[in-house]
Amino acid sequence: MNLMQVDLNLLTVLDALLSERHVSRAGERVGLSQPATSAALARLRATFNDPLLERDGNRMRLTARAAELREPLTAALTALRAVFDDGGEFDARSTKGTFRIATTDFVAMLLLPRLQQELETSAPELTIELSGLSAVQQRMDEDELDLVIGTFDSLPSRFRRSQLFTEHLVCLVRTGHPSLSGGAGPSDPMLLEDYLKYPHLRVSPQGDDLGSVSRAVADLNVRRHIGCIVQQFSVAPFVVESTDLIAPLPARIATRFADVLAVSIREAPLRLKDRLFEMVWHERRDPAPFHRWMRERIAAVCEELDSRDQASGVQSS
Repeated sequence: MNLMQVDLNLLTVLDALLSERHVSRAGERVGLSQPATSAALARLRATFNDPLLERDGNRMRLTARAAELREPLTAALTALRAVFDDGGEFDARSTKGTFRIATTDFVAMLLLPRLQQELETSAPELTIELSGLSAVQQRMDEDELDLVIGTFDSLPSRFRRSQLFTEHLVCLVRTGHPSLSGGAGPSDPMLLEDYLKYPHLRVSPQGDDLGSVSRAVADLNVRRHIGCIVQQFSVAPFVVESTDLIAPLPARIATRFADVLAVSIREAPLRLKDRLFEMVWHERRDPAPFHRWMRERIAAVCEELDSRDQASGVQSS
């Protein structure tokens, strides 16, 4: 292919199309109208002699050729941006498009209000899109996600990771729960006998059970009864308020709901390991100025939340 015959501006449109898999959203990302983006797609199809995007039910999917183009395209655009980089600071205010984060509702409740507040000023044209934690490695590989925030064990080497905060687990029970009788104060650990006597509510955002509570119970060679399993942390306090269920929850979310619902917080009678929350992204996103800027904003917001919660006495670590 003769590069003199190729409009290199089409590369940014191609990048948006392969990421968004949607003509209108890709146009919004690069500042083009829907007809102009469709015309660019037609030119790209002619250039590569391939459909690139094909209809699959209600969505568009990448062709095999388009999937092959993603990594070299990202590398090419990174190199081109380096050529024309004047060394100036990244201009977030002019950035358009969607930044896609997969996480739990717990992290979203903590992070999103403050992050969105900042972005309204620093990046007013940006859209944040949150989704759940299903198939996150595949979705990052396929460029359907920019970032994942959660707890992770081992990860393939193609993913980068950075620590954000740790979270202490506590027990949330309804006000008047039988385990609160006997004069125990809120700072006193729940008795192991009570902890095992009453049914538990388990939050499993990915539909499985990878929690430190289950491991701690197994280490003691005792058994707890799981009375209810939900995928959303925000559901748990409302269920707890009306039942005798015990819900092991992150201290931050437990504290927030204890202020508005008839629920109480107790320390667990087990040695529960604090949960480390990290952000994870694909290595090909690592050098992108926009992505790097977003990671810095998220890290700064988490640091701010840590400082605020520690000052207010929330047991986060």
